[in-house]
Amino acid sequence: MLKRIVNLYGLIQYLRLTYFLLGVLTLSIQSCRTYEISDFPTIERITRIEPGNFKDGKLDISFTTEIKNPGRFKFKVRRIDLDVFIDDTQIGTLNSKRVIDILRLQNAEVKWDLTGDVKALIKPEVLINVFTGKTPQFRVEGKMVVSKFIFRKTIPVHIKTPIKLPLLK
Repeated sequence: MLKRIVNLYGLIQYLRLTYFLLGVLTLSIQSCRTYEISDFPTIERITRIEPGNFKDGKLDISFTTEIKNPGRFKFKVRRIDLDVFIDDTQIGTLNSKRVIDILRLQNAEVKWDLTGDVKALIKPEVLINVFTGKTPQFRVEGKMVVSKFIFRKTIPVHIKTPIKLPLLK
């Protein structure tokens, strides 16, 4: 009889502990909602474009983008997939898995190097724009994958800015 009472007491203690742990788990999951991340970083603008050498139909371009983090959390940029255009002609693709830390409430400038194929730019409409004095548009489109804790988000990138191309050698 005493053995049954001890077993019953142990069962009651086990159930209490189980209900307590389930309650703590439920409350902790409920409290995670307040930490939902709403302000993800974005690529705001291109701050600098540095055309390099033009040789054999290839153009070396370095450009610097400003990644703005308006939130109060530090983020990591995990992957960048960007298509680079001059006017409406694609000159290259930039794929990078370089991990970049973006501190909270900060704007980080990141430099990208690209060797683009400019043979496609030798079209009548592009040449007419060059001779009429129109400034070609440097356009970057694609996506950026950022992460914080277990949260990951793919952010679209659409930036356009004028560019001065070097003289053909």
